[in-house]
Order: sequence, then C-alpha cells, then structure tokens
Amino acid sequence: MREGQDIVSDRRGHGSEMDGAIEVLAAYGAQLHPTLWAGATPGGEVTAQAYLTIRDRLLSHLEGIEVDGVILALHGSSTVSAVTDAQGELAEYVRAAVGRDVPIVATLDLHATPSDQLLNQLDAFVAYRTAPHRDVYETGRRAAELLIRIIDSRRRPGLAYARLPLLLPGEMGQTGSEPMAALAHAAATLEKTVPGMGPISLAQGFPWADTESPGASVLVTALDESARESACAVARMLADAYWRLRDGFYRSVQVLPVAAALPMAQDRLRSRRLLYLLDSGDNPTAGAPADDTSMLRALTEWNLPAVVGAIADAPAAQTAWQAGTGARLELQVGGQPSRRPEVATTIAGRVAALSTHPEGGRMVRISTGTLEVLVSERRMGMRTPDILADLGVDPRSPDRVIVLKSGYLFPEFADLVQEVQGAESVLLATPGACSLDLRQLPYRRLRRPVFPLDQSAVWDRSVIWRPPLS
Repeated sequence: MREGQDIVSDRRGHGSEMDGAIEVLAAYGAQLHPTLWAGATPGGEVTAQAYLTIRDRLLSHLEGIEVDGVILALHGSSTVSAVTDAQGELAEYVRAAVGRDVPIVATLDLHATPSDQLLNQLDAFVAYRTAPHRDVYETGRRAAELLIRIIDSRRRPGLAYARLPLLLPGEMGQTGSEPMAALAHAAATLEKTVPGMGPISLAQGFPWADTESPGASVLVTALDESARESACAVARMLADAYWRLRDGFYRSVQVLPVAAALPMAQDRLRSRRLLYLLDSGDNPTAGAPADDTSMLRALTEWNLPAVVGAIADAPAAQTAWQAGTGARLELQVGGQPSRRPEVATTIAGRVAALSTHPEGGRMVRISTGTLEVLVSERRMGMRTPDILADLGVDPRSPDRVIVLKSGYLFPEFADLVQEVQGAESVLLATPGACSLDLRQLPYRRLRRPVFPLDQSAVWDRSVIWRPPLS
C-alpha cells in the first residue's frame, strides 16, 4: 500500500493505470493530489478489516480539499467478507466526499463485474481491452483523457449497459483468439465511428467469484444525453453478439486433461520442442492457493524432466533458505495457503538456487534430478520469464517441460513462446479453486440460470440507461 506522493514516486515506470493517468494529467498541467494505492495477489475474499483500513485511509486524503475530477483505478471484481458490494460502497463514499458535481472516471480490469451501485455513482468506466492484459498503461491514459474532456466540455457522460447470464473464464476470452478478437474489434470500431460514443468496455466477468452476478457485461459511454439512443443501440448490438457467440468462447482454446498432456509432453521432449503446460485450476492470479502438487506427482510417475512452479509454501521456502544453496534435504511441499495436507507431497533433493521476488518473497529451486521444483514464500503470479531465469532455469530450453501455475500465459511468456520455433503452450484441465470446468465449483450465491451451467439460460436483451450524473 502506498499513499500520497509515494504513489507518484514508487509507481512511475511500472506500466500501471496510475502510471498512464499521471503522465496525461501532468502533461495537461493538472495539479495532482495522489491519495492511496493498494494491491495484492488475488485470493479469496478481502477481510473486512483490510477493506475498512483501505477505505478510511483513502477517504482521509479527500478531507478538506476541493478537486475538479477523480480517477479511481479499480479491478471491478473484488469481494469483501461481510460487505455485499465493497466497490459499490467505496464509490458511494468517494462520491459523498467530493460531491455530485465532480466527475469521477474509473479504470476496470477486463474481468470486472461492476454492480449497479458502482455504475450509478461514477461518471464513466474504461476497462482494459486486452487479455492477456497488454494495455494497462494505455487504459490509464484513456481514462485521464476522458476526465479532461468531461471537465473541459462541462458535459457529463451517460452510460448504457447490459448484463448477460454468461460465465466466461478469462482463458476462453483471450482477445487474440476468436471469437473474442472479432467482438473486441467491433467494439473498438463502434467507439470510433458512432457519433457521441465514449469508451466501450466488454467486461468478461469473473466466474470464480461466488457472487450473485459474476458474468459478462457491456458498458457503453455516451458523451452526453444526446447520444442516449445510439449508446443503447450499441450496447444491445454488442450484447447480442456476446450472447450469440457464447458456445464459441468455450471452443476457442484447447484444454487438455493431464492424462492426455503427459504423452504429448513426452513427445515434445523427444523432439526437443519447448512446451509450457499451464496448471490452470491452481492459478494464483485468478485467486487459487497455488499449493496443489498433483502435477508434481503425475510428472514423477511418468519420469518426465520438468520445471514446476511456483508452489506457494512459506515453511518449505524458509527451510530451504536456512539450509542454503547446495544443501540436500527432504521437504514436504504444498497444502499451505489452503491448509489442505492432502494436496501436499514430499520431495528429496538439493537446494539448487535461491532468489527473492517482490510478490513471491523468498524463492527456492529444489532439484530432485528429474524435476526442478520452484517454491515461493508467498503466492505469486508467474508473470515474466525472469522469475525462472533468476532461479537458474532457462525459459527457452526444450530439455524440460515447463509447468506453470497459471491460466493463459502472461504477455512476456506468450511473446517468448511465439519467438521460439516449434514452441507451444497448453492449458491443463487441472482441479482447483479456479477450475476451467465451472460445473465443478460449489456456487452458493450465484443467480441461476446462467450459461454454461444451465443450457436453459436466456438473455432478455434488456439495456439499462443511466443518465448523466448531476
């Protein structure tokens, strides 16, 4: 968590939404009043205490000041224990602090699930356009440019939005693959060509959040009231397409069961072709604990040379660090964040390398001979090849299958696979909190019927118009 001017000094150069927004606003000559930035690796509900601390610290920065506009960088799918709609509530508090006359623009993750409460408090929303997310910085720039336009024009935007009974894992909504590529292209074209349109966002939702409505939605900004009819028509057109393509999303990527992927891995090793296998069910950046070792056991049974990680296990990482590089030890790994000993396994090997990572903390590579097991002190996203390189693993080497606790590859890994001739990545249908087979998840709050859980689900083609705020 960072506050005040520390946000400007610490977050610049990170490629974040705030980075992009700060650059545009500074060039415009705005006097910036940084408030608070807080972030964490996704994982279950935020505690009420943490949320209240963040909320109250944010509001303290808004006390006794007058501002011309506000940018909020939100994810859009955060859930908080004992708070039904934390982001909607937060928006209400910020709105009350700055007043009804001050425009507020929010950035959202592409996998947002914005509530009515949130949509009714803020003026406009600008979501990422890409998955994997390559336009985070650009999203901040777009939000700042829109805020400046609202302030200079003295015209508040309206919002047309549609919700769909459609659960869509991010892996099925990658914007470089069809049908999402065509839908994203259509949204971008309509935004540019229809008079009076502001940002159009195709929020894919977040199916691993057990809320009433974690599905997809379409948000269309009308630059003022005069564009109401056009905005509603665009929202309905895009939502129609979203719904019509629903089966296609689930056919857009290949997801292999582990039993089918292991013979494939064996073949790639023989032909020396780089292969990444993605343990999607235990993906920490979607909220999973990253402590299931079923892939370790499967690879051991097949005697396949592989790199596996990063498994989140603080005691194991700390034990290896205390032993030091070169030490031989027997170690139980897995089952820590989830407190499920049944998903742990015991490995014996040598401490081959140590490193530290801002997100993962202390990290270790344990070499068993056949396997290179990466263990992190904290749950972390496998975001860049540097994580492997820092532990002495060549991310381009075909000598071992590389198994990452990840959903789709993050951009730098995706670029690497594109660059290496014959390389490929394969999503695995692994069990876990973020299983791609949504039928395996024990939903309790989800409003039904919803696709793909219920083939009877129907979208009623309704579009909601939220007029300009005043």
